[in-house]
Amino acid sequence: MKSVYSIVILLAIASLSGCNTPYSPTSQDSYRRQDSGDYQKSADDLKRGRDQSRYPSTNNSTSLNGFRVSVSGGMMNFNGQNLPYMPVSFQIGDGERKTIIFRSLSGSKKGYQTLPAEVEYRQGTLSFDNGKIRLPYESSWENQKNYANLSGERSSGISIMIQKAR
Repeated sequence: MKSVYSIVILLAIASLSGCNTPYSPTSQDSYRRQDSGDYQKSADDLKRGRDQSRYPSTNNSTSLNGFRVSVSGGMMNFNGQNLPYMPVSFQIGDGERKTIIFRSLSGSKKGYQTLPAEVEYRQGTLSFDNGKIRLPYESSWENQKNYANLSGERSSGISIMIQKAR
């Protein structure tokens, strides 16, 4: 009985003195955090469908910063009317999907109409206008690449400019 009591007292003193035993939570916290972070990153990469060997944009710092995309010119279909719209710019990275709101320049009593559009950059391809416009990654995106006169489901004659975000 005295030996059990002695062990309990030694453990109490060790915990009060801040002794870091191999079984104490503080000695393993940093390992647990680092390990779970690496595991979570790998799981996120798999969920996003990244394939670092096939798509160069996901294998360097570009994927961290993404690309700057500007959409201008042409017409968008706002509630059945093809109308000009305000140019839009946004940043997107690999594995991201965004909803971009386009605003018409005219056409309603309020002064403008809105049109939400899904944009996605996944596995080296930028998809726009419900996937009707698909632009595969090109090395020229690192500087700047312009695409003109593109048409999709709700867009016609638009221009898209893509460049590496800095």
